[in-house]
This record gives sequence, C-alpha cells and structure tokens, in this order.
Amino acid sequence: MFCNPQPMLQPTVRSIGAICRAQRWSRVLLLAGGDASAVEASLRQATVEVSVIELQASFATVDRVDEAVLAARGHDAVIGSGCGGTLDIAKAAAAIAPHDGQRCADFLSSSGIAAVWPGQGLPVVAVPLTPTVAATSGRCLIWDEEGGQLSSLQVQGGAGAGGSVAPAVVIADAELIGLAQPNEAASAQTTQAAAAALAVIADALLSDAVLELEQAP
Repeated sequence: MFCNPQPMLQPTVRSIGAICRAQRWSRVLLLAGGDASAVEASLRQATVEVSVIELQASFATVDRVDEAVLAARGHDAVIGSGCGGTLDIAKAAAAIAPHDGQRCADFLSSSGIAAVWPGQGLPVVAVPLTPTVAATSGRCLIWDEEGGQLSSLQVQGGAGAGGSVAPAVVIADAELIGLAQPNEAASAQTTQAAAAALAVIADALLSDAVLELEQAP
C-alpha cells in the first residue's frame, strides 16, 4: 500500500523511468489517453516493465474503472497519461486494485457524493496532457451509468485526514501540456483550459465546505 499526501512534481516526462526505478516500481501499468510514446520510451530505457492500455476518456465511468482495475492487479504502480478522465480512471483503479474481488460499484455511495475507499492503494503517476485539476486532486470523479449519478471518491478519512488518491508523482511537462507552443491558438486554448480548471477547483472547495457543514455535529 502507498500513501503520499504531497505529490512529487517533475518538469519533464523523461524522468519517469528513473523515478520508477528509484521507487522500485519494476512493473507498471500505463493508461494512455493520448500520445504516451515518450512515457513508454523513458520506462523501457530504465528497464521498467510496462503494460500499455489505450484509454482515451473525457470522464471516468464505472465500467472503464473496472477494466483498469483488472489490468492494474499484479503491477507496482499505475501511470495515467491524458486528460482529466484518464487520470481519474488511473487514480480509482490504483485505489481499488489491491482489494481482490471488489469492483468500483462496491465503493459508490447511494447519495453520489463523498464515497470513501477502505484504504490506500497503488501509487499513481499522473502525466496530464491538458491543464486539469485531476492531476493533483485527492479525489476522483466517477460517473455511475446504472445509478445515473456522479460520485466524488476518496480514501478512508479524506485528504485532510491523511488519506488521498492524489498521485504520488505529477509530471508537469510544458511541452506535453501544450504550454510551450508559441502560436496564438494554442495560447488561447490553454488560457480557456486553465480558466476551466480554476472553476473546477473553486467548485471542489465549495463542495468540501458544504460536506463539512453537513457532517458537523
């Protein structure tokens, strides 16, 4: 089991292989929600065994998480490379994978908010390809198709009490995210994405405040 309340920030994707070797993660699962060739190359150069699943997802769903859970079992860590949906799937799969015989639906609350995992899971490396709050968030958002609701999931106790599904490592590579592109179109797109990410952060903070009020004696 793994718990790292403060993610390690790295500026380049080329460091992933060395990080995994240093952490003794010899076998990792890579969920590729975009071009993950640089990630895979770094891992193989460091002689880290990697299983790759192509998984482009705008948002996480129960079925997609369950698929990733089955793939993650037997690995030392999960790497998510893509947008927020792919990163949330990686975080959820890493949290559930150590619990044999259990699936995502086993941890969804009936209210659709603040469901909790029973304990810490596998470490996660997040490689965002767009500006997204999911890269550092201690929760993951999962859409339950059968129940028709969105659940915000976290480990037992919540991020503020020592538990979190936040990634152990975040690769903030400007070239991958698109921040290093000089043209005006890329700049405008990045600004819009950053604004959306700030809105998500504000909404998350408000949700946390409401939840604390509801749980207050």
